[in-house]
Amino acid sequence: MNKKNFFNYLNMNLGRSNLIESSAGTGKTNIISLLYLRFLLCINLDNLYNYNINNILIVTFTDSAILEIKNRIIDNIKNLRISCIKNYVIDSKISDIFYYIKDRPNIINLLIQYENIIDKSSIFTIHSFCKKILFSYFMITKVNCFSKIINNEFELIYDLIINF
Repeated sequence: MNKKNFFNYLNMNLGRSNLIESSAGTGKTNIISLLYLRFLLCINLDNLYNYNINNILIVTFTDSAILEIKNRIIDNIKNLRISCIKNYVIDSKISDIFYYIKDRPNIINLLIQYENIIDKSSIFTIHSFCKKILFSYFMITKVNCFSKIINNEFELIYDLIINF
């Protein structure tokens, strides 16, 4: 196969909106986790904005997808850190990123920091992201976020009848 036809996550222009559409099993999760690492390390980015775990958002559909993406990001960070320490690639998935890195001692320290705070990453389902925004800005949105969603309205109806 011709490698030019493959999606190039390291050279893709991220300064504007992009749509990536593909079928199941094509490697979307892998690409997302590598793009995340690219942002964290500011590799091949046009602007001088300093990305970190606190200002990168990933939104997906399911809780299992969140776990999968987070686990791959953790694995990539760990494998890149170990590769930088050993000065050779231990996992072929991160090899392209590894060869972009010039200042390995500083990157090792940065990766250690990211490993320690990865639980603070903003990776949500669509529903959990909306809930977080509504809870965070409930005064502005004037939405009562503290309401309880009930699965069985029988108790509510019973309480209304009793109160009436």
